[in-house]
Amino acid sequence: MEQAEFYEHDVTPAPNAPNLVQSSSAMWGCLGCLPHGDVRAAFRRGTSPPTTKGVLVKVHILDQEFLGIPHAIASFLVEARDGPILIETGPAGVQERLEQKVRALGFEPNEVKHVLVTHIHLDHSGGAGYWAARGSTIYVHPVGGPHLIDPSKLLASASRIYLDQMDYLWGTTLPVPAEQVVELGDTTCEIAGLAIRAVQSPGHASHHLAYLFGDRLFTGDVAGCRLPGCEYVSVPGPPPEFQLETWLESLDKLESLTPSKLYLTHFGEVDRPQEHFARLRRRLQDCSDFVYQNRHLSPQALMGAYQEWDRREAGRWGVEGEAYLAYEKANPSYMSAQGIGRYWAKKLSSSSAS
Repeated sequence: MEQAEFYEHDVTPAPNAPNLVQSSSAMWGCLGCLPHGDVRAAFRRGTSPPTTKGVLVKVHILDQEFLGIPHAIASFLVEARDGPILIETGPAGVQERLEQKVRALGFEPNEVKHVLVTHIHLDHSGGAGYWAARGSTIYVHPVGGPHLIDPSKLLASASRIYLDQMDYLWGTTLPVPAEQVVELGDTTCEIAGLAIRAVQSPGHASHHLAYLFGDRLFTGDVAGCRLPGCEYVSVPGPPPEFQLETWLESLDKLESLTPSKLYLTHFGEVDRPQEHFARLRRRLQDCSDFVYQNRHLSPQALMGAYQEWDRREAGRWGVEGEAYLAYEKANPSYMSAQGIGRYWAKKLSSSSAS
């Protein structure tokens, strides 16, 4: 574990794709932060919205060791005034290991009363039901909330991608009781004694949130994937919601918050956020351009071409061999070929229809 001071869709695996088998009551002091289905206004007592400025806490980076792979998926444990906050649960299958790591920090899992997920893809929120069963409140975008309460559609969609690997990859996803789901939009709210800003940040997913604690930003997938010790930024663009223009707007929005550090779910702490954002903007445009220029290829051929191109691009940043395979395990490039391909197919179809 590391620590820092601060304070899905019908797709077909590519021929060369890596074998992947190889909280009970919330603190309602929140503007726009409401329990699922609740329309009560916040701040009825006349209090002012909390500020995120001047926050100083401790952040622990928890490596989930997904499928035994280091630095593929991270959770983050923030030590707040009124108890720990967990950001990202990862898939259901890693919860026993995650609990062990929470205990190693001196906390019992039932002390984690607040769990924030950036979006509902299974590598980010699949374990939410396990934490809810221990009394945690789960915070999520309003579009994602219903799918945590009833994950049947989410799981059916994922099953079309992962087929008979579903259980092995993701474990058994449990539903979250509706009364333990809190839906967040663009808002600042108080959780466990800390002012936390939720920031709607679509592009990777329409229901994506980033979370700002003081000047530290937890970015889920909207800030891309970048493994420790590497400068290469990988674009996670799986179907069906990749949107280039929206993603670029989200990066502008996040950069305007002037964070001093980013915390990427894939994987860990990133210094020099402006440099990272600039690099990701270029990568997003380059990835989109490559798929557009090769749109005449069959889906299978496009995936293969994209994988080879992505490997060469990573090599330009010194990411080769085992290092590149680690990126592929954290963010399979063939899925981005599918997601960006779907984006262009819809965009061109819409243009021709008009």
